[in-house]
Amino acid sequence: MFSITPIQRIWMMSIAAFGAIISSTFPLSIIFSQQDIAAAFSVTRDEISWMVTLYNLGQLFGLPITFLLSKIFGRRRTMLIAGIGFLISSLIISFSSIFSIVLFFRFWHGFYAGMLPVIMFIILFSTHPPGQIRTRGLSFFAFSTAIGLGMSAWLGSLFLVPDNWKFLFIIPAIFIGFYIILADFLFVEDSIDLNEVINFDWVGYTLVSLGLGFILIALSEGERYFWSETWWIPAFIIIGLTFSFLSFLHLLNTNNPLFKLSLFYKPFSWVLIYQIIFRFGTLFAIWLIPFFLTKVLDYRIEQLALVLWPLIPGTLIGVLIALCFSTYIDQRIMMSSALLIIACCSLYCVQADSTWSYENFTIVMFASGIGIGTYSLATLHMVLHGLIPIEGPTCGMGYNYARIMGLSGGLGILSHFINEREKFHSAILTPNIQNNESVTAEVINKIQATLSPSFNDLSVLSNISTFKVATVVREQSYILAINDGFLFCALLLIITAALVWFCPQCKSQS
Repeated sequence: MFSITPIQRIWMMSIAAFGAIISSTFPLSIIFSQQDIAAAFSVTRDEISWMVTLYNLGQLFGLPITFLLSKIFGRRRTMLIAGIGFLISSLIISFSSIFSIVLFFRFWHGFYAGMLPVIMFIILFSTHPPGQIRTRGLSFFAFSTAIGLGMSAWLGSLFLVPDNWKFLFIIPAIFIGFYIILADFLFVEDSIDLNEVINFDWVGYTLVSLGLGFILIALSEGERYFWSETWWIPAFIIIGLTFSFLSFLHLLNTNNPLFKLSLFYKPFSWVLIYQIIFRFGTLFAIWLIPFFLTKVLDYRIEQLALVLWPLIPGTLIGVLIALCFSTYIDQRIMMSSALLIIACCSLYCVQADSTWSYENFTIVMFASGIGIGTYSLATLHMVLHGLIPIEGPTCGMGYNYARIMGLSGGLGILSHFINEREKFHSAILTPNIQNNESVTAEVINKIQATLSPSFNDLSVLSNISTFKVATVVREQSYILAINDGFLFCALLLIITAALVWFCPQCKSQS
């Protein structure tokens, strides 16, 4: 399995990493560009959100199929299937003028995109023997799957020309074309084994995918539909939990289950929980800070690129730190330290206000990148602790399931938390301003003094002034709510940094 030269190993991992970077970068660019896409189709914010939800749903369904296809057709053909599927769905979306068609193919876009990082995972374990070689491969995997966080806004702004969202699908389609060509020329043809179709746990796949899928939709769309106030949100959660329970019973009683449950008796299960919570640290950097800048300072994707780019060098340094010390230091120290770094960055942002700009977040983003890079590699070592070869697919699926559910669920929870805190702060601030007549009068007088050269009608001036005061209250409420979000993320990461020590001692193999 490992009888390849170092140059071949580097080439294989580089090609696989190229696909993983594409799949992790451009979806975030599309999230940052939702406003432009919604305007192009004349749809609402609630409708455009389904582009993200269906993409994540597609990833959930595509993950297990990657392992099946690699067993049936081999690595090369699986790469071609994923690449061609991603290419076709990207082009159909970019040239479609019907939003329902875009949504349909957005699911398949996510389906094939979800296969790309898993293919890298498969290639890593089939070409890198245990020891220092695999540790270097894991470092490359960690960096490749995390670097897209910093590149996303920059690439999005680069290809949103001029306000043409289609390029956000055309450009990755072109890039994935090179991926297909390189995979076709450089990978050896593996044998085909159609017996794997029969051996695959289709019942388990269906139950697990439906269970997680219903829950993911509820978490992603719950805040926009007021959770329990819309009947289908709690219904989806109940249905998802039911399918999840049925899948658990099935996995216990089948001879060839989709998941090897023996792995969940190891540190793997704890690390999955930490992996989900860690996504709040990721969301702090890639969503909460951009949300603050867009909501308070009206930043667009071009300006967000200036905020996010420090994540790239920070992530690289974090991965290198974890690589250098992985054989000497307990991974619990690495994981805990990384979480505390991100928590400190989040705590620092609690003081953010309307006077801040992207410069105030530069060091924060850089330090967060170090934490994200360090944790990404350290957690991989912990995930692999005590792993036996037969548990490899379970490890790959579980790790990526946690990534997707953590990001989707974390985003839903953070959105709900901030909206509720905004209502709370607005309810507190509005009566205080109304009761403090001197403050209100002072604000209104300043506004009227600014506007009076342009307006002579006092009633119009009064209405505009009152509206301006309400706008100031709303803006301040959002600032306080987002600051609460920073604090929430920090506390969650600090608690997780302590819980990490429930895992056993672990160092990478030298």
